[in-house]
Amino acid sequence: MKTIVLDQMIDEYIGKKGTKERNLFDAQVEIERVSMKIYNLRKEKGYLKRSWLN
Repeated sequence: MKTIVLDQMIDEYIGKKGTKERNLFDAQVEIERVSMKIYNLRKEKGYLKRSWLN
């Protein structure tokens, strides 16, 4: 089984940095990352709307 690093796989399947597809992918990943940070902070502070379910 051949092992490759994540960056190589992304370059191969999404595109190299600077291409339209790669820029869109990187933006989507960054949005998801920030969203998870916000979610975790809200959860930590007890600010989730669904906190009454837990």
